[in-house]
Amino acid sequence: SVGGTTAVCAGNSGSLTATGGTSYSWASANAAAVGVTPGSLTAATLTYTTNATATGTATFNVTITSGQCTEVRSINVVVNPLPAGSITSSAPNGSFTVCAGETLVLTAPTGASYRWTGPGINAANPQSGQTLTLPLAGVTQLTPTYNLTVNTTSGCSLTYSQPVRFNLLPPSPTVAASGAGYTQTGANSYALCQGASLVLTPSCQTPGTASAPVTVPTTTAGPVTYTFV
Repeated sequence: SVGGTTAVCAGNSGSLTATGGTSYSWASANAAAVGVTPGSLTAATLTYTTNATATGTATFNVTITSGQCTEVRSINVVVNPLPAGSITSSAPNGSFTVCAGETLVLTAPTGASYRWTGPGINAANPQSGQTLTLPLAGVTQLTPTYNLTVNTTSGCSLTYSQPVRFNLLPPSPTVAASGAGYTQTGANSYALCQGASLVLTPSCQTPGTASAPVTVPTTTAGPVTYTFV
């Protein structure tokens, strides 16, 4: 016969087998609510599947018939949940894209243990903390992908794959000066008298946009700073 308790991780399948009879009839009042879907209810072996979000205990009753005698047995299927949530990013907007040279911290969903693999991580010695700080030493890829396996205390696990991107910084713009009555005092510094003329033209702009010259006003005394991006 059959009885007792068995456990399974959400998203997995299993089976229950009754013996000692010539016919069998399975039933459960709460399997659907837990997230368990049974197969044939009239075979000696009941197969079942669980969905990825299943959790709780489903109770199955089996009526075992042998000749004129019947016996009802119960068995509990405990469905342990998978890790909940997803990998999160330290970027202000929650994205997985930052500029080259910036730090990006990936945080795993809460679990009992963690295993990170990917570029810059020794496969024989994966990182085991809940967080992974990028970029890792020696990694030159701009779009590496990191894999994470999270294990729960009940022995269930879920694997994630997270691509990240490091955007190259654009080159700093250079500025060309034109006009009359000004003196260049530094790499990007100029002095001029009131009434003189000075036009600053950046030579590097965002791709797809036109150059935007700036005419420096000379009607007001004092330093003026311009920033080109």
